[in-house]
Amino acid sequence: MKTFLKILQFESSKLIHLSILLGLFIEMEKSVLIMLFFGLEVMHLLRTRKNLLLLGLIVIMIVQVKNTIFQNDNIDSTDSFFEGQVTQVWEDKLILKTNQGNLMVYYSTDKRYLPGDSLEIQGQIFETDVSQIEHNFDYTSYLDSMKISGQFSASTIHVVNHSFDLREIKERLSIRIEKSFSDDTSSYLKMFVLGDDSSVPDSVVSQFRNLGISHLFAISGMHVGLILLMIKKVLSIFYLKENTEKAITFSCLFFYNVLTGFSVSIVRASLLVFLIFLNKKKGWMFSKTDLLSFIFIAFMFVEPANLEQTGFQLSFLITLAILLSEPLLKEKPKLVQIFRLQLIATLFSLPIIMNMNGGYGLSSIFLSILFLEIITFVLLPLSFMTVMIPPMGGVYSFVIQLFIGSIEELSKLNPWIEFQFPTLEYTILFYLGAIILMIYVISKKRLTLPLSMIIYAIFFSLIHPVNPLVTKVVFLDVGQGDATYIQSPGCRLLIDTGKKDDFDSLIKYLKGENVHSLDAIFITHFHADHYGELDDILNMFEVKNLYASHFHSSFPDIAILNQGDTIHCGQLIFDVLHSDTASSNENNNSLVLSTFIGEDRYLFMGDLEEVEENLIPQEMLPKVDVLKVGHHGSDTSSSAQFLSLTEPIISIISVGENDYGQPSNTVLSRLKQIESIVFETKIHGSIKIHYYSIIDLRIVTKFNFEDGVLSQRLLSIPICLKRLLF
Repeated sequence: MKTFLKILQFESSKLIHLSILLGLFIEMEKSVLIMLFFGLEVMHLLRTRKNLLLLGLIVIMIVQVKNTIFQNDNIDSTDSFFEGQVTQVWEDKLILKTNQGNLMVYYSTDKRYLPGDSLEIQGQIFETDVSQIEHNFDYTSYLDSMKISGQFSASTIHVVNHSFDLREIKERLSIRIEKSFSDDTSSYLKMFVLGDDSSVPDSVVSQFRNLGISHLFAISGMHVGLILLMIKKVLSIFYLKENTEKAITFSCLFFYNVLTGFSVSIVRASLLVFLIFLNKKKGWMFSKTDLLSFIFIAFMFVEPANLEQTGFQLSFLITLAILLSEPLLKEKPKLVQIFRLQLIATLFSLPIIMNMNGGYGLSSIFLSILFLEIITFVLLPLSFMTVMIPPMGGVYSFVIQLFIGSIEELSKLNPWIEFQFPTLEYTILFYLGAIILMIYVISKKRLTLPLSMIIYAIFFSLIHPVNPLVTKVVFLDVGQGDATYIQSPGCRLLIDTGKKDDFDSLIKYLKGENVHSLDAIFITHFHADHYGELDDILNMFEVKNLYASHFHSSFPDIAILNQGDTIHCGQLIFDVLHSDTASSNENNNSLVLSTFIGEDRYLFMGDLEEVEENLIPQEMLPKVDVLKVGHHGSDTSSSAQFLSLTEPIISIISVGENDYGQPSNTVLSRLKQIESIVFETKIHGSIKIHYYSIIDLRIVTKFNFEDGVLSQRLLSIPICLKRLLF
């Protein structure tokens, strides 16, 4: 152990590389670029720090072995009865630790359960049909980060016993706050003291986001800083010995971790405080960034899925930025320190905050400084005092009303820019620029390189939806429905919108791509799974042209297309092969569209069935490179005759969980017989096909949260050889 400690101390101030290696390794499956950075980091350490590389590989091996052995258990989906102990509680759900693993249990009763309750529950296991679409919440990783093995809808719940659990202290305090104060007052007390914003009105949370200050209201390291300051002030009165003072301080920090349910940011901040103390006491030579690296590795050892959570990312990134910036803060006036700190925190949190909020307010950095002071020196201390002295509730309520009123007024004056970093590559470029900028400012070098990297990252993000070098077709995983996004020079359009979606997955995707207007939307036919989101999209985006096969009373601005029509959109030309037939079967009124994209012939079939497929003139059905299979792969479509005429190289089936037997085994067999490469959105997630104007290449990737953002199963085919290959 002493030898190992000496090796670590020999590499002090450079141990952040251990975290970099581990983080890149865990995220490698997301992008070829991250794989490249991992390789470069390995080569750099191989040339300069072989011992550090060896340590890093050992850390990776230990984390991998642990997480391979202790993977989440599999819950038997046929079981309808479980018993276990409650570990965590929300308003309408709880986590139940069973002998098969952790269950997320949903219930509709008004009864309040506590951590430590032993329950017997009856109901059924269910799976969430999560849309695998970029720029959306990763629900799978969210469950993984809490080690949830299954989801359960409870019809009956019986409490059979209770044993004390530290986590029940938070819930009991929450209940006490709710009983002692009005709803408005209690919601803000729980937010500031317990880190629980679930009862804060959505309109207020939205204003926090619009001002770009929502991260200030999350339970964070500044809470720990405030508590340490208050404890120090109180204990200084009693002239205690240092060891006694430290023991009381760490006991108070542990109790606050219990109160906040061991929040990631509070645990991280508390561990850093403890390790800094231990580092000084033991005379170790570790830097603060080394200590932060140890904490990061510990979190990854416990659960790598934490790396996908926004709160985790912000907590570690901002802390790292502040630690690196310490030379910029020395011997500076208080106001200058605050401004620089906020500027640095904003720089390092910008991509995450923008992608989380969908944009950024131009005055947010100044508002963050203002509200940071108000929260730190007014609202947080007042919240703690009010919880301890309930008669102060009236004063607290008055202060909160003033605070919310100022939020409402300032949100009206904050110019808002809708902007996100649409790809991981742009985000990495931005962060590399930010880190190099910090180093260059401290070492007083010219800032041309890092500023250029940051500007390029922002510029490429801005032109992302109109990039003239890239054409792409994205078959979006909207569950049991259809939605295809096409981006080509001079054209951005949708073919269908999927079903009505309360989570606005399609809208979040478009905004995540920095798309603010569409040149066209084609609605193949008016079934809910093809046009359900149309109304929301028309309200959120400027849509220049709306096309369909026939009129619909809810959308008076539709342009009706007939068989034989051609539609131009930028460089794309769409031929209408089929349109409305006045059929009582709306599937057979589907638009069928054909176009060339990147030298590939595409055919979009809507839900057209076999009878109408056979009525399309054969001369209008050319050989097809990419087929959007009709009617979600149902055996009412895609006849053997139709497939023998079109011979698609790639077939896309847009389908979700359903009771219709889609896709049909018969259709899958027909596609196999013609050796078509088949992708299903239910299995593979969203399917993306990219073309690049500077190279004759088609690249097919899939977006799936479970397998990583970008699967490494790439299908790259030179266009000039595609017929030879297939």
